[in-house]
Amino acid sequence: MKKSYERLCIDYQLNEFRLKMAMIPKGSMPIQNMVGIAPAVLLEVPSRHRTSSKIFCLPGVPNELEGIISAYVTPILKKHISAKFYVIENTHEIIGVGESMLSPILFKIKNSNLPTSIYVKTHPKGYTIDHKPKLQIQIVSKGEDRKMVQAKYREIFSLLMGEIDKLNGKVIG
Repeated sequence: MKKSYERLCIDYQLNEFRLKMAMIPKGSMPIQNMVGIAPAVLLEVPSRHRTSSKIFCLPGVPNELEGIISAYVTPILKKHISAKFYVIENTHEIIGVGESMLSPILFKIKNSNLPTSIYVKTHPKGYTIDHKPKLQIQIVSKGEDRKMVQAKYREIFSLLMGEIDKLNGKVIG
C-alpha cells in the first residue's frame, strides 16, 4: 500500500482504516493495485487434483478490477488453462427489443447447451430518445475444439439475430 500511496503522490498516515485495507489472509500473496490503493489477493488452496486451486480476491471498483485482471489475473489463468482452449466472445448492441422479449429464446439456449460451452448474458441499457429499449447481448462460446467453438457461436448468434429480427429489433454494433 505504501507503494500505491507514493505512486499516487498522496500524503498519508497509516491509521487503523488504512492498515485494515492492507490485511490479507496468512499464506496469501498481495497483488499490487496499479489504479487504487487496496491490494488484490491471490490465495492458493490445496485441491484434490494435482495442482492447487487459485482464489483471487479483487477490489470492487471497476477500473481497479479491470487493471488487476489485465495485468495479473489473465496471465496467471493463461498459464493454467489448456493450450488447446478456445474462446469466442462478442457483445452486440440491440435497439427495439427488451430483455423480457428475448426470455423464451434465452431459456431455450440455456437449456440446450452446457454452461461450460455457451454463456449468453443480456445487459439492459435503458431507452433511446424515441423510447425504444436498448440492450447489450454478450455471447461466449468456449471449448477445446476450435471448429466446434466457432460453429456453436455461429449457431447461437443466428438464433438470437433471427429472434431479434422477428421482433423488429436492430443490431447496431
